[in-house]
Amino acid sequence: MAIRGTASLYDASTDCRANISVCDGGHSVHAGFNTLFETLKSELAPLLSSLKPHATVHCVGHSLGGAVASLVADWAKRRFDVNVKLYTFGAPKVGLTNFALSTTNALEPKNIFRCVNGGDIVPIVPFWPFMQAPYNAPEYKMDNNQIIAPWHHLMKYYTRNSQKQSWDSINKRVTFNPFKRVTLDIAHATQVQPSIYWMNRLSEALMTVLRQAKLGALNALQSGTANGLGLYDKIAMILANNNFHTVDLTGPINGLLACMLAFAGYARTKIKELSAEFIKWVFEKTLQMVNRIAQKALSAVD
Repeated sequence: MAIRGTASLYDASTDCRANISVCDGGHSVHAGFNTLFETLKSELAPLLSSLKPHATVHCVGHSLGGAVASLVADWAKRRFDVNVKLYTFGAPKVGLTNFALSTTNALEPKNIFRCVNGGDIVPIVPFWPFMQAPYNAPEYKMDNNQIIAPWHHLMKYYTRNSQKQSWDSINKRVTFNPFKRVTLDIAHATQVQPSIYWMNRLSEALMTVLRQAKLGALNALQSGTANGLGLYDKIAMILANNNFHTVDLTGPINGLLACMLAFAGYARTKIKELSAEFIKWVFEKTLQMVNRIAQKALSAVD
């Protein structure tokens, strides 16, 4: 099953709309991707039902197609008596931890081939708390580029990088480790660049700070329980409220915000107070920068 990728401005806007909905398996996923997947289910179900028991289904997609292929693969494995292999190229992250773990456990890492060009930003979005499958397992790194290059999202670059390579010869690497302890300080801000490396480090540093905050804060954020508040409203409130912290997090929070500001192009902005309003503003500017770069990549495909 080959699922086409981004092919219109509507699809491009769907790629970056990171609201959360519940997928067929009961897990939290990107609402835009899930909506597209739901339109395909009625057409795919008869085909999957007609297959012989234990037939192998190959789900393949590039860009948005890879995100939808991930949802198809997870659903097909759970609902039908088939073996499933998933191949994605430049696919964005589809869901939160519960979905990434479900797909990884259902298909097993050996059957998930997540291919990423080094300069392609699309596989890094949406920003945390979205996670990729296979969860905390190696991706297939098609090249070693660390500088963001929007045109590297094009399928022709994936085709070029895959020529004369086998699955065994392609470099496999875990580029984002949700359990890695990363603590940033203000001095690190001078090193920050709009790169794949720093996008991953900012996410890991954010998760480190939240793990150091009040027990259960990280799980509560990922579960979507919010009393009507948005995700980054909640994060800002937790970081700004010392009553949530089991240790003094002033230094790590200042360092994280300084590095986010540098990434977003606001390196000269001074951190005067750790209010929820200011922290949310920093997140907004960081996400705006991420989405601007991602849109360049998606528009190159259009």
